[in-house]
Amino acid sequence: MSNENFETVKVCNGAGCKAWASRELLNKLSNLENEMGGDSKRVKAVPCMNKCGGGISVKSKSCKSILKFREAKTALSVLVPEIMVESEEICA
Repeated sequence: MSNENFETVKVCNGAGCKAWASRELLNKLSNLENEMGGDSKRVKAVPCMNKCGGGISVKSKSCKSILKFREAKTALSVLVPEIMVESEEICA
């Protein structure tokens, strides 16, 4: 499966977002991209987005605002089409 449907996703790597497991989300998104044969590195860790508190800050190409997620699995269910991820992986 190609990664053409996998849009650019920026995940905050600031201290507050790390406390909400932003590294876990980055790892899972990067693993999915690699499994799809992604060379383009559409998953990016970025410095603090200055939207601290309440969860992991995420910016996707298709959304004009910064999204906040309290759990990596919730972010995955929103950011990644179901056909690309087995449901047990999201719910684990």
